[in-house]
Amino acid sequence: MGAKWQRFDVVIPKAIKSTKDKLALGEHIVEYIRQRTEKGKDNEYKNFPKYSDKYEASLDFKIGGKSKGQRPDLKLTGDMLADLQVLSIRGDKLLIGYKNGSKSNAKADGHQTGWQGQRPNAERPFLGFEGSEKAKLKSIIKEHVAAVKDDDTSLRAYAYLSAKDIKTKVKPRIKPDETLDED
Repeated sequence: MGAKWQRFDVVIPKAIKSTKDKLALGEHIVEYIRQRTEKGKDNEYKNFPKYSDKYEASLDFKIGGKSKGQRPDLKLTGDMLADLQVLSIRGDKLLIGYKNGSKSNAKADGHQTGWQGQRPNAERPFLGFEGSEKAKLKSIIKEHVAAVKDDDTSLRAYAYLSAKDIKTKVKPRIKPDETLDED
């Protein structure tokens, strides 16, 4: 069985009308997911399960520069998190995830599902917002709506630079809103 397409929808409030503002919202959500994942937190803001002893003893683990007891952050190469993107903007919905059929989609599917149930202790769902994280998504959207109403053009600039830098696998030159770094 092949990898399931990994993506999720976000409803865009009616107050956000322009495509640029919608894209900026999507980029902020993507960046938040990356930061949360790098902290070893899942889509409910719970810690990811620890690495298995077998994986910690593997060559991949050593080549990836990991160390025993390290919290999983899903960035062995960094490609999977870098490839997370806003896939489309359709009316009042953002589609965020991976290109269907891509290598990063297959990796994401493995993490989301524990390699399709074959390794249940390796299940690390990081896409989307569940449990208490639903409130965080609402907060990100609310702050974005307020910035759009204030005509804060830095949101658009950040979205443009973030999308461009991610494609070239370079860290953004402009720091995202400080609210994204909060725990």
